[in-house]
Formats: sequence, structure tokens, C-alpha cells
Amino acid sequence: MKAKLTDTAVKKLSPKPGERIDISDGMVPGLILRASGKERKAWSMIYRVHGRQRRKTLGYYPNMKLADARAEASQIYSKARMGIDHFALKDGFNHEIKFSDLYDKFMDGHASGLKKEKYIKGLLEVHVLPRWKDLPIQDITRIKARALLKAVEPKDPETGRGGLHAARDVRKWAARVFTWGIDEGIVDLNPFDRVSAPGKGKVFPRDRVLKMDEIRTVWAAAGNIGDPFGPMYQLLILTGQRLREIGHAQRSWLDEDRKELIIPASFYKMTRPHVVPLSEKAFEIIQKLPRWNAGDFLFSSTGGKTPVSGFSRSREILGRDVLKLIRENDPDADPFPRWIVHDIRRTVRTELSRLGVDRDTAELVIGHAPKGVHGTYDRYDRIKERRQALELWAKEVLG
Repeated sequence: MKAKLTDTAVKKLSPKPGERIDISDGMVPGLILRASGKERKAWSMIYRVHGRQRRKTLGYYPNMKLADARAEASQIYSKARMGIDHFALKDGFNHEIKFSDLYDKFMDGHASGLKKEKYIKGLLEVHVLPRWKDLPIQDITRIKARALLKAVEPKDPETGRGGLHAARDVRKWAARVFTWGIDEGIVDLNPFDRVSAPGKGKVFPRDRVLKMDEIRTVWAAAGNIGDPFGPMYQLLILTGQRLREIGHAQRSWLDEDRKELIIPASFYKMTRPHVVPLSEKAFEIIQKLPRWNAGDFLFSSTGGKTPVSGFSRSREILGRDVLKLIRENDPDADPFPRWIVHDIRRTVRTELSRLGVDRDTAELVIGHAPKGVHGTYDRYDRIKERRQALELWAKEVLG
């Protein structure tokens, strides 16, 4: 955004929360005012010396007025035209600073206290520091940034680290490190500028159906990882319900006499509750769960006060145990083909058809209500048939 700045315009500039605006001054080339919804206005200067573009923070408004920013920016611009770096002369800026130094400053000066501080630290220390720790920051180019993301994108089948989502988060937070460095006058440029997020536009097929030997391996692996995630994954397999519906299930939803889990209509996004008949094995799993004092949630790490969280991490642990079980039988076995938790639900629906369960019953098992005229007039809920179908499926899983 270009405009001839005035004191009044600078004073009145007030972006919306979460918005960030860069305004180029119409008088001094390279002078930028960056304003954010956090009511912070920073002056910076973009200039080029010996073919290398740099960006430096000059100060913050209102401590630095428009006239002061223009005066300093004019000096920087004039010296840059003569091939002189104003900041190198001014404060002996160390262009040999390494990425590890920038990372340490970022963690201490910005990330400290953030809700995701622990996650950010783990992410960057696993995927970025090992590769860039000793690199001078001026040597970290856009080419290196793209190479880093390509290295992170494939998931390591042995450790479960990496993957598309990890690569996206690496881009987000590594770019944030450089953006912070620019604002602090430590870094010239952000190598992640104009580097697209990994997997942008990529659509993964949503038609994965696990084979019976695969679903049994997942079942066995879930039995090895313990509470609360092990029983949760096994219940997902036995019921074919969505992750949120089982992960957030509450004991008040349970009718123990009828051996049914009744998901409220408000939670299920339906006009009526969804009843899940529990097979003997599914009911047994629920009966063995702890009865919490602090709350009603079946799967919890806070004594029932809140539902279990950390599904992504639990999925990685489950994936490692699945691979371990496969390698016990065949040390040279290929990694388990890519799958997501929702594939369990699709697998249950597919296998019910294979086992001879009629279409209407199988659809009701996974909570798909009949549509059209059939759904309007046929209110028979097929509880008995659904229970028989899930008992049949449980026997198939248990072999």
C-alpha cells in the first residue's frame, strides 16, 4: 500500500484485530510503516547494498515521529546508493550470526509464555535446528527453506515424526522466527516469503478402507498403548462412530441396563439422539474404564473433568505400535500404508456390507439417517438389527 504519509494519517491508522498493514512512504524510498491490530506501529527501512536487499526496524510510533523516521531513512537510502550499509557502520551488526543464535533470541524474546511454547520448541528443535543450527542467517535462502520443508514432509515410519502437517507448522513457526528477527533488526529478509505451504492444493484420497488383517493389527496395537487412548481406539473400531463422539463420550450417555451409548441430539448435529447398541466386547471395554470423581467424561486425563486431548500425538504412538507388531512377524515388512482415524469408520461400514448386513441397518449403525421420503415416513430405528450387526462385526475383529 503506497501513500504520502502525514502525521494525522499515522496517528489515525488503526487496523482491525488480527490485521496487519504495510504502508510505503511516498517521500523516502524504502520507508515502511507497519501497523497491526495489536496497536503497534513500527517504522522499517528496505534497502539494497551490493545487490542484497535488507530490511531494518528503525523504531516505533509514537516514540519515533514521522519526521524522525524520514530523517533516518534518508540517511540509510543515501548511503545504500553509495554501497554503504548504514547499520553495519552504526552498530557493527554481525552478519555472521547463526540460526541457533536467532532461535535462542526468538524463544527468549517472543515465544516465551506463548500457549504453544513447548510445542514450538519441540517442533523447531526436531526439524529445523539439526539442519540449520550452524548456518549463518544470511546463507539461509528461499532454496534452503523449500529444501527444509521437503525434508520434513514425508513421515518417518520408525519415529512417526514429520508429515504434511508437521511441514506446514515448521513453515509457520520458522517463518515467524525470521519475521520476529526482522522486527528486532537482527535479520534482513525472511527466506520463507513466497514459499508456499507444503501440500497446498493437495487433496488426499478419502477412500482408504483397511483390510481385516490391518484392522486387527490396529486393534492389537491399541491394546498395547493403555488408557485412555487404547480403549478409545478399540471402541472406535467396534462401534464405527466418529472420533469426537467417542473421545468426548460421557458416562451420563450410557444406559447400562440396555447396554447402549446414547449420543445427545445437540452433540450429534441431528434432530434426535443417536443410539449406539454396544456389543458385549464394547460394553466390557467401557465397564473397565475408571469411574472418575472430578467429571463425567469416559476418556480423560483430568479425572473426568475434561475429555481426552492430544489425538495427533496418540495417533503417532499408535502408528509406531502398529509398525512394531508388523515388524515382529516380518522384520523387512513395508511400513503400514497411510491411514487416518476416520478410515476406521469407513472400514466398519464397508465390512458390515461384506458380512451381509443390509444397507439401511449398516447406515444406521454409523449414524447416517435415512433421507427423502424413506427417512420421513420410516421411523423404525432397527436397534435389534444394529445390535446384531455390531456383535457380528465384533466377532470378525476378534477373529
